[in-house]
Amino acid sequence: LNAALNAFVAKKQFELAYATWLSSLSPERSDIVDLLNNGSFETDPSGAPFDWNIRGGVEAKAKIGSISGHGSRALHIEFGHGRAVFPNVYEYIMLVPGYYHFQAEYKGDLVARRGLQWLVSCADSRRAGESEMILGLTYRWRKIQFEFSIPEKGCETQRVSLIHNARSPSEQIISGSAWFDNLSIVRADTDN
Repeated sequence: LNAALNAFVAKKQFELAYATWLSSLSPERSDIVDLLNNGSFETDPSGAPFDWNIRGGVEAKAKIGSISGHGSRALHIEFGHGRAVFPNVYEYIMLVPGYYHFQAEYKGDLVARRGLQWLVSCADSRRAGESEMILGLTYRWRKIQFEFSIPEKGCETQRVSLIHNARSPSEQIISGSAWFDNLSIVRADTDN
């Protein structure tokens, strides 16, 4: 099934891929699908485009695992020393046009000139919104959040991704680790 879903995505047939994915879910699983799937990282990624995809990386590892003292699972990013090529960490989503609020929690110790960022972008790579840069030492879980909007046309499918916001080879030098949990996207109140 994942091969077919990824083939649909490669051909930019996102609606067909999403409908096929939703129809393949068990009743228990389909009851918990939200605007952002598996934002608590409690289930192992299936490899489907509408679930977390974690691939590649050099001197940088990304995995979902248990975190002591937290009582749940989370996304863990760990860097070696020196230049790192950040792994692909992303999930496709399908939001209708409107205003949204992204929220996540993180803690960690990252040393670099440029840090990590959560992005929401249209499938064609246009950015809809991004978090502040995540960098430095944070012992306790800290919330990050940002608002973004999906336009009426040209952004029917979106991609949520975590990136290392390095703009040059010297900015790829990063060390340390970070944990992320409780990611969510909610429709923002348009009456404000």
